[in-house]
Amino acid sequence: MFVLYEYTLMSIHSEYVDHICEMTGDEPFVVDQDMRPAHLTLAMANTHGFKTIDEYQDAIREYVYG
Repeated sequence: MFVLYEYTLMSIHSEYVDHICEMTGDEPFVVDQDMRPAHLTLAMANTHGFKTIDEYQDAIREYVYG
């Protein structure tokens, strides 16, 4: 005999992640993946015309934060 209990899942994510999910319709794991830090490489920096990873990071921060 199986008994089905109704329960509410508790979020293990921050309110910030929950808010993003509500706004975008994405699942928490998708938001978590998008929020991971970028792993920048020298090859990536060179591809975009930068000589160092630090220059590339600074340009990204300036673009994002103004």
